[in-house]
Amino acid sequence: MVTIDCPLCEHRKSKRFVSLGNRLFPLNISICQECGFVFQNPRFTEEEWEIYYKSDYDIYHRPLPPLGGPISEPGANAQVIEERLQRVAIIRDRIMLDIGAGCGDILDYFLKKNSGSLTPLAIEPSNTCQRTLNEKDIKVIGNSIKQFRDGATEKADIIIMRHVLEHLYDPLASLRIIKNFMNENSVVYISVPNLFSVDGGMFHFPHISYFNKVTLGLLAYKTNLSTLIEGEFNDELYAIYRYVAYNGITSAISYELNRGITTNYLNNRYSNMLIKQIKRQLTNFIPKFLLVKLLLRNRPH
Repeated sequence: MVTIDCPLCEHRKSKRFVSLGNRLFPLNISICQECGFVFQNPRFTEEEWEIYYKSDYDIYHRPLPPLGGPISEPGANAQVIEERLQRVAIIRDRIMLDIGAGCGDILDYFLKKNSGSLTPLAIEPSNTCQRTLNEKDIKVIGNSIKQFRDGATEKADIIIMRHVLEHLYDPLASLRIIKNFMNENSVVYISVPNLFSVDGGMFHFPHISYFNKVTLGLLAYKTNLSTLIEGEFNDELYAIYRYVAYNGITSAISYELNRGITTNYLNNRYSNMLIKQIKRQLTNFIPKFLLVKLLLRNRPH
């Protein structure tokens, strides 16, 4: 386990909010004392993280369809992406790169919709998923974004990062590398779980970073990405960006504001977690009829 600086503002001091997980998958949630970004710290080393995604993630954490239940439509997520992309870009006759492509469901969807006019590329760390992508004739150009720090030979018109950024060891460095895949007309679609929501804000070992609307916007700003559209829906934040050649300076006011909002949110959330835990314990030790009596007595009139 290593302790790191903030992945967003590179400040050295962070405060641990809560420790969850277990010995195999420790989960230490911390908040940056400068900008308020929420991330795992301390955490696995970068090398351990890469090994985990090549093999262990498929075994322990890749979502599976419910036992005996219906399998959700594979194209459902891609359809949402398509609707959002159509607001700013024409999808036909394009090169599409899916980063964290999994088994290629999103690329499959767009290939069927554009009947051969789309060129699909993928970056995917999982050995199992790479074999599936190859079987589908989807070209895997690498295991990770990090491979292309010195430049990428493949350029893409559309880059998809659906629920990927929260898994990346260094999201700021990763987005800076992504410009190697871009030309002046390229767009990047990014969606992440929303920290300020019920399901999106759940702490989960594979999620190493936790974004709200402010921190996602700050990350884009620091990597010279210009916002075309942004929004939130249910437990998800999403945005489409274009690369621009300027160096933005992030305001300290944004850091301070986000730090205050995020700290208050997490403190309130933690208080509610404690109340729920106490109630759960009470139901184990207090006879049910006494518990009902207590609840009725304290009910506001």
